[in-house]
Amino acid sequence: MSSAHAIVAPLAESNLEPLLVQLLRLFPNRGDTHFRRVGSPTWRQMSRFHYLTDEEISASIEKDSVYVRAAALDDMTRFLVMTIPTGSRYNDKDQFSRLLTCLRALQLNPKVYRAADSEDIQVFLPFSESTDSAFASGVLSRELVKESFEIAAQSIIIHSTSEPFALPLQAKFAWLNDDLSVKVLRDDIALDAAMALFLADMSRGAVSPAVLIDRPAFAYMSLPEFIDESSNQPDAVLEIIDPPVVMEEEEPTSCAPAAERVPDMEIQQDLGAQLQLFSLPALQEPKEEPVPIRRRRPRPRSDPQAPRAEPPTNKLFPVITTDNASSSKFQRRSVKETN
Repeated sequence: MSSAHAIVAPLAESNLEPLLVQLLRLFPNRGDTHFRRVGSPTWRQMSRFHYLTDEEISASIEKDSVYVRAAALDDMTRFLVMTIPTGSRYNDKDQFSRLLTCLRALQLNPKVYRAADSEDIQVFLPFSESTDSAFASGVLSRELVKESFEIAAQSIIIHSTSEPFALPLQAKFAWLNDDLSVKVLRDDIALDAAMALFLADMSRGAVSPAVLIDRPAFAYMSLPEFIDESSNQPDAVLEIIDPPVVMEEEEPTSCAPAAERVPDMEIQQDLGAQLQLFSLPALQEPKEEPVPIRRRRPRPRSDPQAPRAEPPTNKLFPVITTDNASSSKFQRRSVKETN
């Protein structure tokens, strides 16, 4: 028995959890919040060191509230929020109906409200589990831009971790129909009934975030109207998409009569003159000039001071010179022999 009670107790506590606790759990990001007085259009930013408490949120959703609170999404979220300002062109029945059609085509389940203390339209997109806020809002923005929707401050705002939005269930908050007509006013029902109705929208309309974040970044274009199912030849398909350009054939012009009036000799001379324009002059070899022979005067034998002619050097077999002593002895010996 004790083990059974231990298992059932947490489930019973989660089912009987107060509505206010379930509501506050949807807004975990309590830093860098904004506020304004009811009836004032000017938003003011709280100090970055101020943490928005549960008591402040609870006071803001009471009927006699003085301030309107705004907060941003946390890094992980269970829903996305879109705001359509009052002056936006999408704040119109026809344009808004086109936006709802696009969102439902993305397999999302939009919940439409009138923002607190304003005429702006708020669209909540609930998910069945938490997902990355920045990535999911980026994919949603990309898909809407593909469908020619303008994502801007005066057109459509997709809130993420840096764009605060007015918290629901505050003064003049309302549930809207698809044609933007008022379904239920927050001021006309009790707080518990308002919290239960909003939480029911978040739970019953929740879809898996995979239907949005798993969408391919690029859509492939198909050409079913150009492709014949009975033929699988790629050349035929390419010819249909990009047909070949057929040029009209021109009748060949003949110059035979003009050629007959020109003599053959003149034609050859003209051709020869044209070829000379492209011919290079012949290379001329430089003429060899005779190298003057330098003759030396014969040295008289009687002049001992006259320099002697140097013997021709043999580069292949150089002369091996000896020391001065051996050469002087050789000269003395030669002088004696001559005498």
